[in-house]
Amino acid sequence: MADPRRGSRDRWLTAALCAGAAGTVALFASCRYLPMVDLPQHAAQIAIWKHIEDPRFAFQQQFYLDFGSPYLFGYAVARLLAERLAVPLALKVTVLLAVLGVPFSMRLLLRRTGADEWWCLLGFPLAFGVAFYWGLLNFLFAVPICVVFLAEAQAYTREPTRARLAWLLAFAAGLYLCHALILLFATAAAALVIGAAAGDLRVALRRGLPLALPAALALAWGAAASAHSPVAAHPVLWELGPRRLGELLALLFDFRTAPFDPRLPPDYAPLVLTGGIVLALAIAGARVIRSARVWAPAALAFALYLVLPEMARSVGLIYHRFAVMVGICLLSALATTASGWRRRLAHALVFACAVGWLGVLAQRFQAFDADARQFDAVRSAMEPRRSVVPLTFELTHPSFPELPVFLHFTAWYQASAGGTIGYSFAKGFVQPVRYRPGADPRMTFGLESDARRFDWDVDGHFDYFLARAARDPGPELFARATSPVSLEAHQGRWWLYRRRGSALAGAP
Repeated sequence: MADPRRGSRDRWLTAALCAGAAGTVALFASCRYLPMVDLPQHAAQIAIWKHIEDPRFAFQQQFYLDFGSPYLFGYAVARLLAERLAVPLALKVTVLLAVLGVPFSMRLLLRRTGADEWWCLLGFPLAFGVAFYWGLLNFLFAVPICVVFLAEAQAYTREPTRARLAWLLAFAAGLYLCHALILLFATAAAALVIGAAAGDLRVALRRGLPLALPAALALAWGAAASAHSPVAAHPVLWELGPRRLGELLALLFDFRTAPFDPRLPPDYAPLVLTGGIVLALAIAGARVIRSARVWAPAALAFALYLVLPEMARSVGLIYHRFAVMVGICLLSALATTASGWRRRLAHALVFACAVGWLGVLAQRFQAFDADARQFDAVRSAMEPRRSVVPLTFELTHPSFPELPVFLHFTAWYQASAGGTIGYSFAKGFVQPVRYRPGADPRMTFGLESDARRFDWDVDGHFDYFLARAARDPGPELFARATSPVSLEAHQGRWWLYRRRGSALAGAP
């Protein structure tokens, strides 16, 4: 017999989800710049893609498009939106869709596993984890799609028809275009779910083996694409150890990869949030559902978090980004045993945690945005389609003390005005926009993260030198300059210098 209170709870949950979504939209609308490290580089990728055939930008001489990369879907959504919106706004809408997708996709997964659907409200704080702050756009966009895929895998165990298997394979093919790591996790988790439900090895292989095909394609692409890429030759960094257990809590709702570093100011907000969530789970009498098909994805995500390397083939933050999947999959395996006022109190506390965290983020985002907007005054003094090198002495912001949030800020210039920047993601092998052979501008290695490496003999050919520092770094930077350099603009901690008599960008 159907629970007559189920419809009422569903309506309240839908209202809570809509309230959280409205708060998230307001958060994004309140600031021009999001505190996401790689976002400016993604904006440059979209801008180059949009204008690559426009002769005014001369992008076609420097770049080419490669659509064989499994890191395309997030970019494609932003590129489609950029047809009607400015590139920064199109990218912000893309990120907003990815963030909102987490709680809404979680609701579907929780319903399929039999967990308490109210845990989906925790998707709002979970969406603002390490992948968000570091600007891992395609991974961020792939997370809610992966969650829906896992929900469909749960449905397939109840109705293992050929039509549902074909749908899963089509879904996996779509995940290939999102992110290779997410695809590998999703197909492995789905195989565990299908195998646990089948109870027989032959049945499990018959039902789940076809999912290995898209995973094999992703592995083959990774091996082929990185075989001849110089940036993929960096050694693998593992950094295994028990400290990962301590990091997990911070990485679920924050950006810090060293949450207990005594050199950084303490941040108790994630601890308060975690305490509220643990209290809500305790009041609800949360327990793990005793079904391997339900808890297997959480076990896999936790195992990957513990054993994956920190960096491989120039791809960093590998194990860190799986923290969000640990949180999502664990919540999908927790049922509620309490009823009555205890259940309602637990649900109200979960909602308070989600909305309260959005309030904390609003304060931090707006403080960062007020500082970042000073860049606009300096940017307006720059001529379009010139070459510019980053000299970022101050990479962080007080609201995000460990996060190098200004690392790639120079790329906002290329996203809006074209030209050439000293460091670009077009150097890599996973982005759709790549440098043509020989078109990569010369710049001192590592200068984007350490401006003290500036060498006039190597970096003096750029038109503009964009610095971020507490005081004027010009006299020290250009003491050995062989061409006159003048201070063009200064606003806050931004300093813009120009090399006099420089040629147009594109021919350094």
